[in-house]
Amino acid sequence: MGYSLDNQFLTDEELGITEIDTLKQENNRLRLQLNEEINKNKHKNWSQNIDNFVDKWFETNEENISIGTVSILYQEIDLFPNWLEKIVYKKMLKIVYCFFKEIF
Repeated sequence: MGYSLDNQFLTDEELGITEIDTLKQENNRLRLQLNEEINKNKHKNWSQNIDNFVDKWFETNEENISIGTVSILYQEIDLFPNWLEKIVYKKMLKIVYCFFKEIF
């Protein structure tokens, strides 16, 4: 840190206080910048987070959920393949997420 002409008449203690204040301001600025970046990343990744959640959730619960299965003449017919069901769940959750984000 360089000394300006304004600082040449300050005592060592005053100079130290000035430097500490400058460092505090820089620290606060960097903290705000970091928080902004964290918030950007959270909002940027929400769609991917939902996709990842649905993929894991679907693997765990695949046997218990099937929105495309119908019974015809005592046989189960799956009208929606699993990949299509995942897309429906992902879209639905993204819509709900945007809804809640909008109202809160």
